[in-house]
Amino acid sequence: MTTEITAPELYDPRPWERVTLAEQRPAIDALAELAAALPNLPGAYITTSAIVPGQIEVQALTFAAFEAWREGLGVDPGDVRPGNMAPERAHLELDAVVGGVPVHVYAMGAPLPQTAAESEGGAA
Repeated sequence: MTTEITAPELYDPRPWERVTLAEQRPAIDALAELAAALPNLPGAYITTSAIVPGQIEVQALTFAAFEAWREGLGVDPGDVRPGNMAPERAHLELDAVVGGVPVHVYAMGAPLPQTAAESEGGAA
């Protein structure tokens, strides 16, 4: 009697561990399209990941850089979502689409200055 010995499967790969570079290609191509169309946008921390392979994440390094990205992507100021990730950090974000690929742009930094009305507890 012959017994076939096979190596046990050591782990079951998580779904993102099976993502290929080909699945990230649309995001990479969209980023190349963006770089060609808007070469003067400020540099940023830009990623595409195996977790969300069909999306581009852009962390603008300053709020001024965020504004340049907003204008470059043609996003209306009213579509910017403000918020706070923590009381000591302001946070702005927006979403756009380039070449059919979602682009998420965000910036974090010191809290944005309050208007006089906000400081006094009134509405802006």
